[in-house]
Order: sequence, then C-alpha cells, then structure tokens
Amino acid sequence: MTVAAGRLAGTGPKAAGRLAGTGPAGSAGRTGVDLALTGVTRRYGPGGQIRAVTEVNLTVPAGAVVAVRGASGSGKSTLLHLIGGVERADAGQIQVGGVDLTTRSARELARYRQRVGLVFQRFHLLPALSALDNVVAALLARPRVRDRAARARAALARVGLADRAGAFPAELSGGEQQRVATARAIVGEPVLVLADEPTGNLDSTASREIMELLLSLRDELGTTLLVATHDDQVAAYCDRAIQLHDGRLVG
Repeated sequence: MTVAAGRLAGTGPKAAGRLAGTGPAGSAGRTGVDLALTGVTRRYGPGGQIRAVTEVNLTVPAGAVVAVRGASGSGKSTLLHLIGGVERADAGQIQVGGVDLTTRSARELARYRQRVGLVFQRFHLLPALSALDNVVAALLARPRVRDRAARARAALARVGLADRAGAFPAELSGGEQQRVATARAIVGEPVLVLADEPTGNLDSTASREIMELLLSLRDELGTTLLVATHDDQVAAYCDRAIQLHDGRLVG
C-alpha cells in the first residue's frame, strides 16, 4: 500500500494497512479486503419499527466475489450501504480489513469511502459532464491525487470506452453508461467494490459484459466484490451467493 492510500483510508497507519487488503494480490500487486459482519442491524421509521437488516452475520474472504440475493425490499441495498460506510448500523459490528466501521467518525468514514467503489443500477452520471469528466469527478475529493484526467482516461480504457471519453451520457447506450459508472467506481483503485443491481437496466449482452468487466477487476487487482442481484445469470458469475429475506440472512 502506498503512503497516500494509507492516508486516504483515514484510520491511522496500522488500521490503514489492513484496509489496503489482505487477500491474494492481482497482477498489479494489490489486494482486496476481508469482511466480517456480526449481528448487524439497521432500523428505520419512528422508534426503529422497520428493520431493513436484522442480526446479519457474514464473513467474506479477501478477493471473493459474492452475490447478495433477495427480492425487492429484502435489505440488499441497505446491507451494501452499511458495508460501504454510506449508512451506519444501529447494532452489531462491521469489520473491513480488520477495521471496525461502527467505531469510525464521520470524517474517517468519508476517507474510507474513497477506497470503496460503488456501482448503482441507475448509473447516476452527471448529464452536463462528458464521460471523462464524470470519471474525473470521482477523484475531486482526493486532493493528493495527481494526473486525474490521465487516471480517468485509463479507467475508461479499461472498460473499453477510450474512444467515448468526450461523449455525454445522453449520447451513450445503457451499457455504455454503466461502463462509465464502472470506470468511475474503479478509477481510485478500490480494495472493495459494491455493485447494487448493476445489470438491472441492461439487456443480456450488456449484462454479461458488465459482469465480465467486474470479474476482470478482481482478477487484475484482487478486489473484493459484492453484487446485489435477483438475476440467476449474474449470480452464476459469483464464487458464492447469500440470500436475504425480510432483512435476515437465510442462506
């Protein structure tokens, strides 16, 4: 792990080293992180009456690709948000690379999120920005990162869109937009990628391409990957699958 990456992890030198990854390294010498969730619960509504995630226990080895399955409303997105530091658990412990997210400050979580790649179903591209600038935007919160444009171009090349860098979202197909969103997620060379229904709006061909792209990221960088999906074909690409029902892990 580089010194800069350690600072970006935002949890001190020792913890930052753990966040840099502990699994088998990819060809670039980087590694993913292992995950350990214990009794994780997330509630919403007055008095916490609605339990989105309830007492989830889960371990994921570094570099693994895991499908998170379940019907709409089963808690898949909430679980990814908790692991990604986007939301806080109401109970339980979430360890990423040996670092407990539930004890981190808001500032530390913000730095942690810079080491996590997020891929969404609805792309969330900025319509007034080109594909290149949408990817560059993911690096703006990292003032120590130099050559942002060069990194963004390299990320677009990795997803096969080097020749579409100047195109705006409205000029791209759905599959191309998801590729830009994936480039945005990987431009910071994350140790963990969380993909929430990344193929939900795509046809079967584009879905296959996106999954093969995500798997290549694991093969090249050793990145740990969690994919929320209800698609059997997407789940088949993963090393294993877990099942959520009404916020509980049932398989």
